[in-house]
Amino acid sequence: MNGVLDIVIFCKDTNSSKNWYEKVGFEYLRGHEDMHWFKVGDGEVMLHPTETQSNTDAVFQFVVKEVDPLFENIVEKELTPLDFSNGEKVITEPTVQPWGYKEFCLRDPDGYIWAFVQKSN
Repeated sequence: MNGVLDIVIFCKDTNSSKNWYEKVGFEYLRGHEDMHWFKVGDGEVMLHPTETQSNTDAVFQFVVKEVDPLFENIVEKELTPLDFSNGEKVITEPTVQPWGYKEFCLRDPDGYIWAFVQKSN
């Protein structure tokens, strides 16, 4: 295996989800019909339409150089940062986990969990 091509996210309303991902700061690449692609590192996240509720029992973790500026940007855009290791508690600053990660999480419009992690040195 050489890498990940796409992470496919099934969405009830891909256009609403597209707006959410852009608000978070994902880089929009292209769209086709009701599908949308965003650049993430060397891969892509694809929003794909579905009529049924998807299984959201997964956490997508993304490494960022500095989590604090991203956190501030998220709060300014009136999104709700959460600590999922503490029962989805709403937080006012990134959480430093016992294993050393400084992070926060978001739930997207379809219920998927997105974690933004700054690894310890």
